[in-house]
Amino acid sequence: MKTIFTGLFIFFSFFGQSQEDQKPFKIINKSNHETELMFDNQSHKFIRFRSDLFKNWQVFKSDSSLIVNFHPKGNFLNQLEIEYDTVKFRTIERKSNIHTDTLKAYSFRTNLHYYYTDSVFNVEEIFKTTKYKFSDANVVLYQEGNRCTDSGMNSIKIIFKNGFIHFKNLNNIKFFEYDINKDGKNEIYIINFSCCDEKLKIFRVI
Repeated sequence: MKTIFTGLFIFFSFFGQSQEDQKPFKIINKSNHETELMFDNQSHKFIRFRSDLFKNWQVFKSDSSLIVNFHPKGNFLNQLEIEYDTVKFRTIERKSNIHTDTLKAYSFRTNLHYYYTDSVFNVEEIFKTTKYKFSDANVVLYQEGNRCTDSGMNSIKIIFKNGFIHFKNLNNIKFFEYDINKDGKNEIYIINFSCCDEKLKIFRVI
């Protein structure tokens, strides 16, 4: 299913929509796995999670943690360090060799496709399902259209042998698997963020 908006008037009307379309977030857990909210910037107010922060942002491996590396401003970088028991915020001096051993992650944002047909500008809202194979689970990503100018609506379902966990009505997301505590089993991490209202949360499934 696709929704297409054409013309300049509709373009501005579409991007002028408010955030009232946000649906209630839900976690439906029908498995013996646990979900954890590891970080919520609304509780900490460290930095403002505006859209410019997420230009080419990366998640990469460190010794016993994961580093979420945001777009630099001047000579400094904002980072979140994800350890097994905690998430730490820090600002460090920018170095040219900071991007090492980047972790494979999947990202979905506004769910919009822009294109021209016969000199007419079109905005296509994307509704699509994509499947991924993780080490001990199958992951299904549901693109559910756009929420606001720079945030989409997405849901993710993690299917295990013994059941599933469904994260419903997320916004922009980046997700991946990694074994931080080196116990031989990968955890699944979901970073959920909305630039519209500057929110960022990190969930973990174990």
